[in-house]
Amino acid sequence: MRGDSFTHITKDNDSAEIRNGETFRLACCDCHLVHDVEVWAEKLPDGASLVIYLRRNSRLTKARRKLKEKTK
Repeated sequence: MRGDSFTHITKDNDSAEIRNGETFRLACCDCHLVHDVEVWAEKLPDGASLVIYLRRNSRLTKARRKLKEKTK
């Protein structure tokens, strides 16, 4: 994982490239809920399959929400 850094996607249809098996963080702009997301593209006999693992990151969610409160 790349520390506590975020790739900021702020407009509709923006994109980010993620390496297979890399974990990245996804934060909601509105509620500041943060998830650690891991994406795997697996080749199966009938084609490719995309596997997505999501884990809520309570520590970073709390920190982002606290920061938002300070900036109000």
